[in-house]
Amino acid sequence: MTPTPNARLLPFLMIAGALAGAAGWALTEAWDSAVLAPRALLFLTALAAAGFTLLLALSGPVAPARAVLPSVLAGAVLAAALWWASGRHGDVQSFLELGYPLAAFGLALSIAIPFLVAGLSRPGGWTDYPALFDATWETTVRLLAGVFFAALFWGLLSLSDALLRLVDVRLLEWVTDIEAVAWALTGTVFGLALAVMFRLSGQVSPVLLLRLLRLLLPVVLVVTLVFLAALPLRGWEGLAQGFSPAAILMAVALAAVILVTVAVDRDNGEAVHSRPWRMMTGALALCVPLLAGLGGWALWLRVAQYGWTPSRLMAASVAAVLLVYGLAYALSVLIGRHWMARLRAVNTWMALAVLAICLLWLSPAFEPERTAASDQVNRARSGVAGATLPLPELAQEWGRAGQAALDVIAEARPDLTAEIELARLGRSRPAPESLLAERRAAVIAALPVYPEGATLDSDSLAEMDGIQLSGLLEACARQVTGGPGCAFYRQGEARALLLQKVSEDFVTLTPMHLSDGLWQPGGRLITLDGDQGPGDRVAALEALHRGGVGTQSRTIEVLWLGDMLLYLPE
Repeated sequence: MTPTPNARLLPFLMIAGALAGAAGWALTEAWDSAVLAPRALLFLTALAAAGFTLLLALSGPVAPARAVLPSVLAGAVLAAALWWASGRHGDVQSFLELGYPLAAFGLALSIAIPFLVAGLSRPGGWTDYPALFDATWETTVRLLAGVFFAALFWGLLSLSDALLRLVDVRLLEWVTDIEAVAWALTGTVFGLALAVMFRLSGQVSPVLLLRLLRLLLPVVLVVTLVFLAALPLRGWEGLAQGFSPAAILMAVALAAVILVTVAVDRDNGEAVHSRPWRMMTGALALCVPLLAGLGGWALWLRVAQYGWTPSRLMAASVAAVLLVYGLAYALSVLIGRHWMARLRAVNTWMALAVLAICLLWLSPAFEPERTAASDQVNRARSGVAGATLPLPELAQEWGRAGQAALDVIAEARPDLTAEIELARLGRSRPAPESLLAERRAAVIAALPVYPEGATLDSDSLAEMDGIQLSGLLEACARQVTGGPGCAFYRQGEARALLLQKVSEDFVTLTPMHLSDGLWQPGGRLITLDGDQGPGDRVAALEALHRGGVGTQSRTIEVLWLGDMLLYLPE
């Protein structure tokens, strides 16, 4: 009697899982013993990871025999791209530590799976949105179930071992004495779970997960609307406080994209039907470009201060993709009728675009290390403070492009010779007290202190490190009408406001407080008369220089700078 496809699937996936586990063990041992060149090991590891992941994900939705060749070919393409990109560095470790290689590889692999499942299931399936939607979520549920079952298996095995140890029977030692067996056993259990999940696909579907995710849509919408409404009232300074605000905004934008995708579902029959839910879905779709745009702006403020790095280029790519997503979503909703169908089409083409971008990052056509290094060379030539240049990263982390850029910087900036040599040796850039004292003195000389007659002691700035002092000096060098691009306003004995022009059209306002004789950032800054845009903030700094400053009593004491009213709470 010929076994049914489902009957053949169970042993196939268990054997494939066992082979995947054994391959993982063998490659781990190979890395530890360095039996091959690192780049060769990187290719083999990537090939095994991508090939087995594709094979285990495709088998079931696609007949196992038909899944083998596409899995090997697609895995080889991704592994070759990762191997090729690793040539940018002298060693594989520094290449992988940048983060973007594994991120691009993993994202490309994740996107490829549903397209391969849909495309191999029937001709033209890779353009069929319902098939892609089902493949994406069904594969996600199957793989998560496999991981959960493998973890549960080892948890129960450990519990059983603990029980049998009470009668001096060492069960776990029998299983784990040979490490390769443990790896292969994990893969076997994982493959078993995948096969069972596919057999029960009629009873176990991602519908429950999707319905639960839909419940989060109004929560995210309300939080987003509150944020967007409060942002003009509470001020923009939070967006200028480093990389974290940009990451948060982009993460929320990504969550919004996922929840909108879940709400429109595979087709109109499965999508949200009630008018309130449709309105909430459309509103959240309209919020995506706002969140992505704000995230991109927050990132740009950081870039304007410290230049490009590979991680900032990666963040900029994410922001750009989310902004295109958001603009396409907003346009689809605003056009009107059949906007859900247009959102599904956007999802298909944007997924392919993201896949292309991931491959682009691993191709010779775009090398983030070279782009970032070139920007840092330009910054060094423009005379920025050495403390704001990522010299250790150029020397140790950005591969051949970073080292070449460091040679150019050494030639252009003889004043940085000592720091560059230390960076090449892998040592931290020195920040002796004498150097910090010089920078504090330079800040005191360049930083106007208001109101008239107020003073600022250089010793009170001891909490500022070299990078902060250099950033403040750079801000002071950016002129505004009436004075430098910085100012320090003392309000009382222990409160103050530090203003810094961080880019050509944006000024940050940082509340400061005096503690144990040292000025430290802290406290909240509340605007009382609505938000001010970047132009208004520059105007406020200019007003401070020309004397347009004072206090008003509005039950609470506020600070006014020109037309801007601020409250600095205790």
